[in-house]
Amino acid sequence: MNKQPIRLPIFGVALWLAAGAGAAPEIDQCMAVNATPSQFDLFVRTTESAGSWVEIFADAAGTSNLMGVVGTEVSPVYTGDPSQTTNYFRRADMRAIQDGADAKGLALHRISGCEPLTTYYCRVHASNENGGAVWPTNGLLAVTTELENDFVLESRQLLLQLDPSIFAPTADGAVGVLTATGAAGPIASFVGDGVSGNEVYFDLSSLFSEATHVNMDQSGITGFDITLYGPSDQAELIASFNVVFSNLTEVAMADTGFIGNLIILDIRSIAGLSVPPPGLYTNAYGTLVSCSVTNSLYNDGLTQHALAGWSLAGLEGTTTGATDMVELEMTNSMVLTWQWNTKYWLDTGAGAFGQVDEPDQWVDAGSVITLTALPDLFYHIDQWTGDVIGTTLYGDELDVPMTQPRSIFALFSENTTGNGVPQSWLYENGFTNAWETAGLIDHDNDGMLTWEEWVAGTSPTNRVDALVVSFTSDIGSSATLVWPSVSNRTYKVWRSVNLQEGFWQVSGEIQATPPANTYRERTAPAGLPAFYRISVER
Repeated sequence: MNKQPIRLPIFGVALWLAAGAGAAPEIDQCMAVNATPSQFDLFVRTTESAGSWVEIFADAAGTSNLMGVVGTEVSPVYTGDPSQTTNYFRRADMRAIQDGADAKGLALHRISGCEPLTTYYCRVHASNENGGAVWPTNGLLAVTTELENDFVLESRQLLLQLDPSIFAPTADGAVGVLTATGAAGPIASFVGDGVSGNEVYFDLSSLFSEATHVNMDQSGITGFDITLYGPSDQAELIASFNVVFSNLTEVAMADTGFIGNLIILDIRSIAGLSVPPPGLYTNAYGTLVSCSVTNSLYNDGLTQHALAGWSLAGLEGTTTGATDMVELEMTNSMVLTWQWNTKYWLDTGAGAFGQVDEPDQWVDAGSVITLTALPDLFYHIDQWTGDVIGTTLYGDELDVPMTQPRSIFALFSENTTGNGVPQSWLYENGFTNAWETAGLIDHDNDGMLTWEEWVAGTSPTNRVDALVVSFTSDIGSSATLVWPSVSNRTYKVWRSVNLQEGFWQVSGEIQATPPANTYRERTAPAGLPAFYRISVER
């Protein structure tokens, strides 16, 4: 886990008070900390070296003792210093933390095995050879556990660094108590537990919301108060500060004493070359940091980014600017976001017999551009092809949301009648309207309807231009047939010897051989009349 330091001063006055030798202990601090749905701790400080223990009851009167129902543990230490490489030294380090706490009169009592949202009643005892003490002196301390809820997916941590001269000769075993704005209760930790010496670590996932009693989401600006407890004859060290949490902030750090402040600068940018590059940076308090973008127009293939300016989020809200450079004075944690206007490349095109009204161009991301198909006369838009997922069609128009680069083409087809006759062919032959009716009339009285003339490739207005068959009889049962032909047609020959019985196909498909096709029919029955018909297909 990367630790991103925020160093903040903790102010306090160290007062050394002479304790009477061999005095009976007093309990001068006792509070509930680290409450979760299943456990809580009691932080206890005594004025003299003493042993302490806790009684737990289910009722405020103290008649239902829960000893044996819930678990108790004195001064639990999680890991000690994680830099220790062997189990022996780690155990020794954990014991040293506990010994440091004992020497300072400090203890954490862990009560586990609790039920969620349940109130427990506690009494703390402390004693040595000279006497004892009880907290509270009247009644019992009530502690309520938190609501059981979902696991925290994104944890946040705070790391407090201590001046080594505090709590000389070592700060190990001192107890830090952290409260946060909106939290239901404080959390506490031993100095040196889970970190190196002279540091105290807080897992902010252990903070629960006062309003909802679920784990607090650490995002945006959070206010914190930290109190560091050492021996009772030394005043507590106290600090209040804010931390700006971003989606990149996992660990915040703070310093005690007057070592100077280090602040996080979180730089974000989806494109371009920023100086410094996107990332988390620590800077001393008051440092001037110059930030800029060196290429305000940036093409990434079919995506274009144009710098629009910047936004800066900090303790005083959000400010914006339209420049490619900004100078920051680091007095608190900030999030600098370079803002970009994104465009996607639109590639348009058309097949034969039409065009599209919009040329190839860059289009703003998120906008909707309307493409209009412009077919030639006697043609219509047949389909739009390419990157058309998510588009909407309205007749000849296509609304294209620019959520990505797109390549879109229009394909066109001829306008035809119900019989497949192109309007352009009818127009070329003198017909200008009533297309369907025009195709169903024999205008030149040659025995062929206009649509049949189109199939045959003959003129619908010239009766001489017709599909007419001529033939000659050969010796025996064969005959030779000749008819005018047009390219891109196929023909078939049909024969009948009795018109009442219809015609039979006597040839296969015959390809056109303009200007005329010839077919020799060899299988006509001898001595019978023969009638022939030619069919044509485009």
